[in-house]
Formats: sequence, C-alpha cells, structure tokens
Amino acid sequence: MIDIAFNPKWFNGIDVIFEGISVVVLVLIASYSLRLYKFNKNSNFKDFAIAFFVIAAAFIAKILTNMTVYYNVLETFSVGLLSFTISSYKASSIFYNGGYFFYRLLILVGLYLFITVIDKKETNSLFMIYFIFITTVFSTWNYYVFHTTSFLFAAYISWIYFKSYRKTCDLCDKKANNIKYPLLAFLTISLANALFVFMKLNTYIYVIAEYIQLMGYIVLLYSFIRVIKYGAKKK
Repeated sequence: MIDIAFNPKWFNGIDVIFEGISVVVLVLIASYSLRLYKFNKNSNFKDFAIAFFVIAAAFIAKILTNMTVYYNVLETFSVGLLSFTISSYKASSIFYNGGYFFYRLLILVGLYLFITVIDKKETNSLFMIYFIFITTVFSTWNYYVFHTTSFLFAAYISWIYFKSYRKTCDLCDKKANNIKYPLLAFLTISLANALFVFMKLNTYIYVIAEYIQLMGYIVLLYSFIRVIKYGAKKK
C-alpha cells in the first residue's frame, strides 16, 4: 500500500477532468493529422498522429489508474490513552506503480516521437529508447526524474519552434503567426513539468501545475484550429 499525498483532497477528480480534456485535444489533433496523411501521403502527418495518439494513451492510462486504484480508508492509532481515527486515500502499489509506469513511458515516447518529426537532426533511436526506459524505471521511486525529463523534452520542442518562429518572423512570413502558438503551448507544458518537480513541497504546487498544463493543451488546440483555418484559406 502507498499513500497518495501530492494533491489536496478537494482536488481529487478535478485533475482527472483536466486530463480528460487534454485527451480530447490530443485525439482531435491526431485524427486530423491522420486525415491529412491519407490525403497527401506526407509521412510527417502520420508521425504527428502517432505521437499525439501515444500521449493521449498516456493520459488515459493515468486517468484509469486514478479512477480505479484510489479508495478511502479509515486508520486508527493510539497515543497513550487516546485513540484517533483518520481518513486517508491509499492505493494498491502494484496497480498504482504499473499504471503510472505506462503513463510516464508513453508520455516520454510521445514527446520523443514529436521531436523526431520537427527536428531535422538524426538521433540514435536505440539509445533514446534505452534512456526513456531507464528514466521511466527510476521514476517509479523518484517521480521528479520523469518530470525533469519531460521538462527537457518539452523545452527542446519549444526551442525548435522558437528557432523556426524567429526565422519566419525575420522573413515576415505569415506562417510565423501559426508557429508562435505551438511554441507558447510547449513553453506552457514545460513550465507545468518544472512545477511538477517540486510538487512534494506543497500540494498546491500540483494544483497550479495541473492548471498550467491544461492551459498548454488548450493553446495547442487553438493552434490546431488556426492551422485548419490557414489551410482552408490557402485552398
């Protein structure tokens, strides 16, 4: 049995709603990317779809874990002649660790797949798979390892978008307006993961990080809508 204490009690369930919204956003973007791939056979769209579907699957794994393994228990302990009964949330360590293992693994795999699409540099895929797996395993005992790695991945994506934005902006390219929104989205997601690293210090840090992460995916949805409108105007 393990105690769940990263979020305040009143926030239980709200974070599931936030992550459910993120799933909807990711599935919408992935579905449209797949549709574009079927239309013009550009493999980048297929890879985008896979990356977003993988990240969506990660959030689904987290949602199912939180919905199925948490339950309320009463614990009684004695101090001298006095007995105290407290209510707390606990989870089966097997289901909790297993569910969060797949959540963390899929998040990192999805972000890495996204990087391989937008970054033109070649990387050693075998080494990255090993790195992601080892990071996920260590995150079972040290959650901040996962969030630090997620922060680095999302920050690197932001850096790639920033370089692209700066280039298109210097050329007065209208595409710069479309690039700045995914840049803002991944900067926001980076900030959320940076805060998640410190969530053990105060439960409200987790709440703030969840809000910021939700905003990141909402901005990503807005970016997705703008891309659709931009494509429609070109036609």
